[in-house]
Amino acid sequence: MKKIIAKKNVDLLRRASVQRELGLPPLKSNMSPFRYPGGKGKLSKFLAAFLIENDLHGTVFVEPFCGGAGGSLPLLEAGLISHLVLNDYNKAVAKFWELIKASPDTLINKIEKEKVDIERWKYWRAIYEDDAHPIDINKAFSAFFLNRTNRSGVLHAGPIGGKDQSGNYKIDCRFTKKSLIARIEKIALLADKITVKSQDAAQIITESPQSAFIYADPPYVKEGKGIYRQFAFEEEQHRQLSCVLKDEARYWLLSYDDDKLVHDLYSCSDINVVELSYVMNTAKLGRELLIASSWLTMPTLDQLKCSKSVVHDVKPLDHVV
Repeated sequence: MKKIIAKKNVDLLRRASVQRELGLPPLKSNMSPFRYPGGKGKLSKFLAAFLIENDLHGTVFVEPFCGGAGGSLPLLEAGLISHLVLNDYNKAVAKFWELIKASPDTLINKIEKEKVDIERWKYWRAIYEDDAHPIDINKAFSAFFLNRTNRSGVLHAGPIGGKDQSGNYKIDCRFTKKSLIARIEKIALLADKITVKSQDAAQIITESPQSAFIYADPPYVKEGKGIYRQFAFEEEQHRQLSCVLKDEARYWLLSYDDDKLVHDLYSCSDINVVELSYVMNTAKLGRELLIASSWLTMPTLDQLKCSKSVVHDVKPLDHVV
């Protein structure tokens, strides 16, 4: 039988008493300047519990699909991991992370002076969609601007409030300059502990040290093209990722949408699976799977004294909802 951690039980990790019981260090929330569908900021405490459970304190943490890195940045800031490798195949996103490391003041100055309205949205969208535009600060800022002003943070979506700004929320409601600048400043302080790359995920995994911990959050199988477009995976790429992860004795944790292909690729009896119901909008995308390499242990949370029923049995892995 596999195990399911329900939303109410994952939420227990927010409690300071539970964090102390599990030996978790204080973890800051909302460290990422990006906002993504299914962003993993809420997963940071679970990731911390996972690392502690498997005696991986001080490891090098590698994200082949980093996106907003919402789950890993708090781990680095808390000293739970020694180094963070952020990789994103979207070169505009990767460039933004590079600029936080190398030129945070330049980014901050740009954010402070930027006017957030529909005209500027059109300007930055044109730069982002121009494949011939060099990967420079403007290309990076275009991804950031669209991420903060588009619906759900989807880079190819329309602006919050609509192009006529008739919606209840306006285009600048998520472009909170003061808090975004504060986040960039905090990340910049960790610059010497962050490496940024923009390579194929399989390459990043194979080039990582054998002792590193890989946290992979690949594009969803069902809704990948709707969210990531040209950065979505075809079935063959999902299969290739599975082969790379399982080919060597590596430490890895994988998050995926609950799809039959994922069940087929990771159905080995010695692979651990936890089904989380809170990570995405369940009405649209359903539950999400967390899959770990066979020599790692999932924190079941059943030892927590503040919950009478923390872990529940679910149907076997070959069952697809």
